[in-house]
Amino acid sequence: MKAILSEQGNKILVYLLTVLIPLQVFFPFYRGKYITVFMALTLLLFIDRNGLTEARQLWKDKILFYALFWLMLLTGFFYSGDKWDAFKHIFILGLGLPIYFIYKNVLGQRKIILKIFLWASLPLALFIILLFIKDAQKLQILSASWLRIFIDPKALQSLIDGTTYYNVLSTNKEGGFFLNANDASIYMCFAIAVAGWLALTEKKPAVYLAAGAIFILGLIFTGSYSGIYSFFIAVTVVTTLYFSRRSRVYKVILILALAIMFSFGGIKAFTALNPRYNNDQFKFLGDNMVMHNRLPIWRASVEVIKQHPWFGIGLDKDNWNASYNIFAPRYQAPLNTPPHNMYLFFWAKSGIFTLLLLVWFLFSNIRYLLVKFYRDNEIYCLAMFFCFIPLVLVGMTEAIPLMEIRILSAFFMLLGLAI
Repeated sequence: MKAILSEQGNKILVYLLTVLIPLQVFFPFYRGKYITVFMALTLLLFIDRNGLTEARQLWKDKILFYALFWLMLLTGFFYSGDKWDAFKHIFILGLGLPIYFIYKNVLGQRKIILKIFLWASLPLALFIILLFIKDAQKLQILSASWLRIFIDPKALQSLIDGTTYYNVLSTNKEGGFFLNANDASIYMCFAIAVAGWLALTEKKPAVYLAAGAIFILGLIFTGSYSGIYSFFIAVTVVTTLYFSRRSRVYKVILILALAIMFSFGGIKAFTALNPRYNNDQFKFLGDNMVMHNRLPIWRASVEVIKQHPWFGIGLDKDNWNASYNIFAPRYQAPLNTPPHNMYLFFWAKSGIFTLLLLVWFLFSNIRYLLVKFYRDNEIYCLAMFFCFIPLVLVGMTEAIPLMEIRILSAFFMLLGLAI
């Protein structure tokens, strides 16, 4: 099959798409949020004539489960009152498919693409660090007109007006271009994994270790509890897998114990660098501020699921709020709030079959990556496995990280390069 990078022009366009994944330029005269979609579809269906042929081979690919999950979202569309709101979910989540096929067809260009991705992502981490250093001037910085090029102008305006994104203004909690700190932490973990892989495979690892250190600072300064814990869980698991290949059981146990000790020490050191972790202790027991209101929200969300377990209540916000607000007062949960859990979100809004397909997609790819790592000693597959961990775990505390186009595009780009 003819590769997508058979012509120099195709290469340049793929490289440009790779730059746009982290930067996501928002042009004033165009819904910039969707420029990535436009480029991806153009590359898949028009520039690469074999892209559509590749997509037709879906049934042979692990991405099949994501495609079925995406199709099952149509049940949520049919049950939605606000069809446009529901369509946005389906449209954005569907972007993962063309992104995946574009990068799956890239032959022999993995390293250069990942280098472009890493350096294009660096401003995201640096901006988080800047906001942390200038925390008192955060709102003033975010009000700068030039930022509307890189942050969704509508979301940014709602922050400045004080209508949404209240937690962005929390002390030492920085989301940067993402606004949402938990989403930012997922992306920082992706970049750390890429920097780590490049450091292991390139002749000058110091450059990539330095880049990785910047992304680690970005992760710390997000102030995301779930991001920090997910990162160290990923470090523990991946370190154990990497150093325990073909080792005896006692060595595996020793490596795991050392990795756990390192991670506990790392959590202590990382949280010491951000006052947020000391001033706002992460509580598992107590009043309704447990996990920042997550538990009451989840309990109310489960009540909604009990009413509509099979096909959900629809993807739109209005249907959700009408059903959720009935149960929220019972658990003293805030009104008009999404489930703050990716799995509850899809179950509640599109039904149990949609959720099962998403879980199977995640599981089947994790299994594939680990098998390929052990069978072929493919270190990149281990780095990609590292990326799955924060997405899966932070997804337990955020409604739907994959609706953030930077995360969705980066994830399916990295996955396409692994398969």
